[in-house]
Amino acid sequence: LVRGPSQDLPVLMGAALFVLLIACANVANLLLAKAAGRRHEMAVRAALGAGRARLLRQLLVESIVLALLAGLVGILLAVWVLRALTRVLPPELAAIFGPIPVDLRVLAFTLAVSVLTGVIFGVTPGLRVSRLDLHQALKQGGRSPAGASGGVRMRGGLVIAEIALCLVLLAGASVMLRTFLAATRTDPGFDPRNVLTMQVSLPRARYPKPERVRTFFRQALPHLEALPGSRSAALASTLPFAGGGPGRPFEIVGQPSAGAVGRPSAQVVVVTEDYFRTLGFPLRRGRLFGIRDNETAAPVAIVTESFVRRFLPDQEPLGQRLRLAPAAGSQTVPEIVGVTGDLKAVGVNPEAAPPLIYVPYWQNTSPDVYVCLRAASDPMHLATEARAAIHSVDKDQPVSDLRTMEQVRARAFTVPRILTAFTAGFGLLALVLAVMGLYGLMSYSVAQRAHEMGIRTALGATRRDLLRLVLRRGAVLTFSGLLIGLVGAVVLTRVLRGMLFGVPAFHPGLLAGVSGLLLLVGLCASYFPARRAAAVDPAVALRWE
Repeated sequence: LVRGPSQDLPVLMGAALFVLLIACANVANLLLAKAAGRRHEMAVRAALGAGRARLLRQLLVESIVLALLAGLVGILLAVWVLRALTRVLPPELAAIFGPIPVDLRVLAFTLAVSVLTGVIFGVTPGLRVSRLDLHQALKQGGRSPAGASGGVRMRGGLVIAEIALCLVLLAGASVMLRTFLAATRTDPGFDPRNVLTMQVSLPRARYPKPERVRTFFRQALPHLEALPGSRSAALASTLPFAGGGPGRPFEIVGQPSAGAVGRPSAQVVVVTEDYFRTLGFPLRRGRLFGIRDNETAAPVAIVTESFVRRFLPDQEPLGQRLRLAPAAGSQTVPEIVGVTGDLKAVGVNPEAAPPLIYVPYWQNTSPDVYVCLRAASDPMHLATEARAAIHSVDKDQPVSDLRTMEQVRARAFTVPRILTAFTAGFGLLALVLAVMGLYGLMSYSVAQRAHEMGIRTALGATRRDLLRLVLRRGAVLTFSGLLIGLVGAVVLTRVLRGMLFGVPAFHPGLLAGVSGLLLLVGLCASYFPARRAAAVDPAVALRWE
């Protein structure tokens, strides 16, 4: 998905990296627990004459084989997931991203990280052999008390890191989700309700000259407006939110020229006179296009408020002339006759409206246009009649891409919606991994402290005391991770400040909610091992070796 054209992709890649780090921490925790369980084995091997290099070689081979096998399974799973993802992607998103192949560079990076994690934490027992008290280790038998293992603090630190990373990722995902929801609820700058759109592309073989193209649409528009339930109809070179290609360079006549390289640019939209009424764009100053703005009249233009703010902040826009870069072999110098409201862009910040220049269709005729038809009620009820109205002018003329304007706007949010869903999915995956890590650590700790639990019970400790003892350990790890994660979450939201819309960069309620969720699941992950510890039979625990 990295090739996708979205500003949310760095966030998605960061979320994937966070999940990778949490997964590596989980793997490290499991390997350290396994190493602690083999402490007696390492001591026996060392006592029988195995040197440090031989132990390291054995553990290194085991770790590499384990990591490679896991990597192979991961590659097969990745191929399956990508194929499934390609099948479930919406058509418009599949058209944007194209086929999603397995990226060998990404696989090589993740495999290298996995192998490195396995090697580093898999050879830990061999590195500690030189500092191992063989007499004490052999005397303890197969038992490795929690206090005897030097890896306890490291495993606890890894769990703390997992919880902290999970909090940061969940906070970031929550902020991006709120931003997306705020963007979808933003006023787009016009009224997209009850508007039907369709694309008409006249064949150039049949309509080779602009005069014939104008004649066709001058006959078609009255038929569309005369449909029962139709209020107005208009043409446009592009639809709002559908993208209009790169901006067209221009100069403001009378202002110093910036040269060919430094000239500003803005998207030029070709529309008929009823376009603003059909879509509901408000007129702020001046006038709209009229019937008199035809191919024989002087060229005129209407600009948006964002255009005025950016290029004419301290000047009167009405009456200014724009020298547009040549298009289709001709250069025009239209006069600004009106200013309309902005079209709110779809993106990280919909308030960052693009500067637009509207020019009359009859002065800039094109055979490829979109037809916009405002209806009194559900516009899809006019789809058949609208197609028939076009066919009444030319029965062989195809009509394509019939959609409502609300569908056009919803399609524009498809990529942000999918990427936001992926980011939220990564957050939930991180939560599952962090819970698994905490649960695994607490279960292992309970198993290692079974002898201690039996002694405590024999000395009078109640079931509640043992439950509180284990829960306290889980609470300390969870709180420590939350404290570190809160600092990281605050830093992350400040980094994402430029990508946020409709939500503050620092949201105490959001952070409190995410922290409360993590605390709840952390305590739940600690509760079941704690309940198992409280049910320890003292007689069995005291005989445990």
